[in-house]
Amino acid sequence: MGFMIVAGVDEAGRGAAIGPLVVACVSIRARHIPKLVSIGVKDSKLLEYDLRFNLANDIRRYAYQIEYKVVDAKTVDKAVYKHKLNRLELEVMAELLNRVKYDIAIIDSPLRDCSKVVGFISQKVEGHVLATHHADRKFVTVACASIIAKTIRDSLVEKLKKKFGDFGTGYPSDPKTIEFIKRYGRERFSIIRTSWITIKRLFLDQKTLLDFMIDEKV
Repeated sequence: MGFMIVAGVDEAGRGAAIGPLVVACVSIRARHIPKLVSIGVKDSKLLEYDLRFNLANDIRRYAYQIEYKVVDAKTVDKAVYKHKLNRLELEVMAELLNRVKYDIAIIDSPLRDCSKVVGFISQKVEGHVLATHHADRKFVTVACASIIAKTIRDSLVEKLKKKFGDFGTGYPSDPKTIEFIKRYGRERFSIIRTSWITIKRLFLDQKTLLDFMIDEKV
């Protein structure tokens, strides 16, 4: 049992209004899982910023393999416009699983119907696949993937802030993010996800980013 390798797959930034989506896959020998539990590995959303980065370093020490992919804001937008964001995420997950060795893979399902996730991924990878909701809270390997994805995105977000200015968390629930988009939308267009309905609504009464976004689609 200790020689079994378990892979976890999760994402960070799917719901963000600014910045990339990051998908990560972490494979771990089963014998290391109790150690990861003992040091406090859990869903990245439940961890403070500094602790996440400390745990990410521990995960890299115990992991068998780690792979990740960064999907930029404009690629996310294109997928949303085509109503294929879920497909994009699943294709990236399958791509990452094909880069690592594992006996069973556990996926934090982006779909309501987990069986569709298993069906799609299983056609593209070898090995057993399990998909469930809130997998990052139920399985340590998925929590590891959650932490890796989140810390990579956090680092990328900090780089974007240095280049474009402080936009807060990048999520539409953050007033600082919304204010940044209202003020600098046209100038910072490349990092903003204009496909999100929340962002579209910001500009319905302003001939600014919405017009620019429509022009880009023509």
